[in-house]
Amino acid sequence: DQVEEVYSNLNNLAHHFQERDDQRTGIYFYEKCLEISRIMQDTLGEVKATFDLGNAYQLMKDYVKAAEYQEQHLKLAQANTDTVPGEVEVAYNQLKK
Repeated sequence: DQVEEVYSNLNNLAHHFQERDDQRTGIYFYEKCLEISRIMQDTLGEVKATFDLGNAYQLMKDYVKAAEYQEQHLKLAQANTDTVPGEVEVAYNQLKK
């Protein structure tokens, strides 16, 4: 599916920039992943994107934005335990950081 390929490519770009300590560019691509997943109603993609955005903002020491995405991640995980099993625990661990 072309949309999944686009999401995957954007996600790979985000990871690439994160690994090079270019958080802002990485966040840009994670936001695009989130946008695509919401348009496509892709719960798994939305869970992944909110998790990654929470981590990226935490690395930038923007704890308010990090918490916003971490809380979104937790809510999505709680509402979709059948689709993303084990993600609630991951979300709680992320919030503890």
